[in-house]
Amino acid sequence: MLSNEKIKSIIIAQKLLSDTQIKDIEANITGHGLSFEAYVLNNNILTEEKLYQTIAQYFNRPFIDIKDRQVPKDVLETIPSPLAISHSIVAFEKSEKEVKLATIDPLDLQTFEFIHRTTNLEPVIYIATPVGISTVQRSYHESLQSELKIITSETTDGTDSSQLKKIAEDLPIINIVNSILDHAVYEGASDIHIEPIEKEIIVRFRIDGLLRQVMTLPKTVQAGMIARIKILANLKLDEHMMPQDGRFKISVQNEKLSLRVSIMPVCLNSLGLAPENKKCSWTMSPNPMEWCS
Repeated sequence: MLSNEKIKSIIIAQKLLSDTQIKDIEANITGHGLSFEAYVLNNNILTEEKLYQTIAQYFNRPFIDIKDRQVPKDVLETIPSPLAISHSIVAFEKSEKEVKLATIDPLDLQTFEFIHRTTNLEPVIYIATPVGISTVQRSYHESLQSELKIITSETTDGTDSSQLKKIAEDLPIINIVNSILDHAVYEGASDIHIEPIEKEIIVRFRIDGLLRQVMTLPKTVQAGMIARIKILANLKLDEHMMPQDGRFKISVQNEKLSLRVSIMPVCLNSLGLAPENKKCSWTMSPNPMEWCS
């Protein structure tokens, strides 16, 4: 997103607020951890729509009110949901040659280039409000929920290899795993950590040596995700007690990647945790990729 200083400079350049108002705002946010944008919007000094219309004018980009727009699923999914959400961007229309994108940051050139490279479509950039983009992005959640209903109806206890193989080949599971990989490659992650807890699964990426939480998934996808990785790495689906090692190669975003998978059963009783709570992690080549289950 645009930096606090950039938004302030745009407001000044477009003369939305007087010098006195600018100084008063800076005095009020100093030492309070507030951004310039948040203060202006929270105190109704400017409306969100007015602010982002002004940003669009400043960058000579069209503004679009997208919050009530019905975006087809195939268009929305041009951009993987983790990428769209983390970068506040959505695809809302596309043709054979171009894809129209709504964003709050017209300077996010790396993301635009990534979309161009992976879709072979020319991005056409529009400016929208954060509320408008988040409203459209709810469709990702609704789509995921409908897919998870399928997974829930096929939930397995993880002991029957034929059941595990079946659920691992379900399109919703494949889409979830592919989406995680796509997003990890784009963000330059060296590791993907998947940590099942009592009611959900936490997904973290290690980027520049630091773990960052990127999404949470419902517990119902755990068996299918682990089975999917085991199948890709040619590991035994019904082996849960012994360590396993494997590798697989994939093509993501026109890049060929080699991933190493290590499965290591972990006993957590001594930590006071339930045995079924297990920690999973992936690492992309050239570093080892580890998966603990």
